[in-house]
Amino acid sequence: MVFAAELARLAGRLGDGEVARHRSILASVGLPVSYRADRWGELSTAMRRDKKARGDLLRFVVLDGIGRPARLEGPDPSLLTAAYAAVSSDAPNPPATPR
Repeated sequence: MVFAAELARLAGRLGDGEVARHRSILASVGLPVSYRADRWGELSTAMRRDKKARGDLLRFVVLDGIGRPARLEGPDPSLLTAAYAAVSSDAPNPPATPR
């Protein structure tokens, strides 16, 4: 969920505060908020097999704001790697400050 939030932020659909809120809420219930930095290849392969993918077209459910789900189709690969970098365990995670 944090990856999808970061992807939405990088695509201009979700703000920094909303992403921080995601991190905070998920962490508060014990869910992971980061990936190991060396797992991008594994995750990328899994995304291509996901039920939402159509051929080489990756599709994600993201938010256009809190409570506003939307579909993001075929994001640029640079957005995917940037979102992964933002949630990798090597990335500095800013303190979550929910609104």
